[in-house]
Amino acid sequence: MNSTEMRVRLGAVLIALLLLSTSVFAGETANEKEPAAIPEPRSFVSEHRGTFNGVTLRYTATAGETYLRDEEGKPKASIFSFAYLRTDTNG
Repeated sequence: MNSTEMRVRLGAVLIALLLLSTSVFAGETANEKEPAAIPEPRSFVSEHRGTFNGVTLRYTATAGETYLRDEEGKPKASIFSFAYLRTDTNG
């Protein structure tokens, strides 16, 4: 084996070691990060008026997220829902 072949093989081995060691260190830093803070559930409310079967009425549309929590109070899942409430009733 001549010196050029030896240099090529040595270079290939060094590059492989460098790539392997970088991925190992990247995995360690990813595990050490703290989890992101959980945002507060959001809701969106808007007022509307519409005519349904010839009857005009006012209503509030609400779209919002609700967290389902475990025994420790930590969010485990979220549900996004919509609600439509009539607002022009008299009692």
